[in-house]
Amino acid sequence: ALADDPSEVVRAAAALAVAVQYNAEDSRALERCAHVDTAGAVASRCAAPRLTLPTSVHSVLVYVVPAGSEAPRAQVPYALLMADGLLRVGRTDRRGAVFDPAAPEGHVELVSVSSGSP
Repeated sequence: ALADDPSEVVRAAAALAVAVQYNAEDSRALERCAHVDTAGAVASRCAAPRLTLPTSVHSVLVYVVPAGSEAPRAQVPYALLMADGLLRVGRTDRRGAVFDPAAPEGHVELVSVSSGSP
C-alpha cells in the first residue's frame, strides 16, 4: 500500500503504520517514498518515520457547512483528518455537526467529500 496504492490517504496511513515499528527493509521503503511520492503529505510522513503520535486527547465539535449552503446540514457526508493521521468519515448528526469525545490532541482538518446528494 505504501508503494503503489492510488490513494494518497492510504499511502499516508501505510507510512504511519510502517513507522510504528520498522526494520531495515521498511526503512528503505520509507526512504524511497520520501524521495519519490508525488503527494507532499505522504512524502513528509515518510521522511519523518519516527512520528510522535499524540498521547493526549480532547473533545472536538465540528459543524459541517456544505459548499453552496449557508448553514450546517444534517446527514451530510464528512471526512475529518485527525492529528494522528487517521481519517474519520461518516454523516453529520441532526445539528449538522460531528462530535468526537476523544480526538487526538492537535490539528483537525475537514477534508472535502464529494457526494451525489445536494
